[in-house]
Amino acid sequence: MKTLLAIETSTRACSVALSYAGKIHVLEEMTPQAHAKMLLPMVDKLLQSKSVRPEEIEGLVFGQGPGAFTGLRIATSVVQGLALGWNKPFSAVSGLEAMAWSYSVSQQKPVAAVLDARMGECYVSIYAQGQQCVPASLVSPERLIEWLEQYEVGLGVGDALASFPMLQQRFSQWQTVQPSAQHLLEMVQALRPSFKTLDAALPVPLYLRNQVAEKAKGR
Repeated sequence: MKTLLAIETSTRACSVALSYAGKIHVLEEMTPQAHAKMLLPMVDKLLQSKSVRPEEIEGLVFGQGPGAFTGLRIATSVVQGLALGWNKPFSAVSGLEAMAWSYSVSQQKPVAAVLDARMGECYVSIYAQGQQCVPASLVSPERLIEWLEQYEVGLGVGDALASFPMLQQRFSQWQTVQPSAQHLLEMVQALRPSFKTLDAALPVPLYLRNQVAEKAKGR
């Protein structure tokens, strides 16, 4: 297991995780509107708690979204600053997809990660035993229900039920959770995506709503 540091700030939860000495160590706080103030102190606290120096870290992982616009900008700017200051490569991972993947590997039936995207829409990703069925997408609840039936989803995870209670009956089980830096590291360690340096690319957030708006303008 490589020594990796992950950050995830796409929702109300602010989390950092460190893979070190064969384990994943996590620090998480529910800090709505305070991610910018909390994130770097949480990174420092986690590293100090395990006596890990920045030079020991082999790579950085950040949750690129989809999610809250401000949270995604914070994660992107912080990972860029750390990559520059520590001279480390980085990998961008969808926190939504990582959450779906993480739960799906222990389930027989497909798992849907569903987050409230506001404006009457949902962010969704569906995985079946670690295999992607639906990538991170922005959809209406009606379209989501079609996918749940199409893929015969069993477990649902996320925070969407509070805004879309009609979804409750569509799942055999539901767990209210937020994307976590731990999900990012679990997925990265299993799938081993490529890492990039700042010389090759800059960290980029995943803004699904912007993409949809741009497509609509082009029609």
